[in-house]
Amino acid sequence: MLRLVVLWVMVSGALSLASIAWAAPPTRTTDHFSGSITIPGGTALCDADVLLHVEATNTFTQFGDGRYRIHTSVVDTFTNLENEVVITATTVGETIGKGTVGSKVQVGVIQQIRDASGKLVSNSTGKIVFENFQPVSNTANADPDLFGPICSALGANAVYGGM
Repeated sequence: MLRLVVLWVMVSGALSLASIAWAAPPTRTTDHFSGSITIPGGTALCDADVLLHVEATNTFTQFGDGRYRIHTSVVDTFTNLENEVVITATTVGETIGKGTVGSKVQVGVIQQIRDASGKLVSNSTGKIVFENFQPVSNTANADPDLFGPICSALGANAVYGGM
């Protein structure tokens, strides 16, 4: 009986290793993006004209079973063109999902905002769950309203209170 159990463990282990070896390896791509855009007041962000400069790196990993993981590192520089207030918003985190990109879990530093002197004025960390691009749940320190803190730090009002 002991030989049968040992044989079963060895065969099971060998089959597990074989299935891992036969699985398609994940594919990974890294994209870098840099650019600037002026967002007119009252249209999509704040009630003031805002210059947005973005520096971003995304590493996208696609697994054979349909899961994906996106590692994101973004530094956004926002300038209120009406009062010349400048802030930076940093995001470093992981987005994990399966199937459509609109349904995902985002974890990490969701958004950290600093004023021109480097003082931290807003910090959103934790986890946000999205379905169809809409936040459906979040941990206590992960605020899904990303625009409100940006506009407030710029001395303006948000015209769209979420993302």
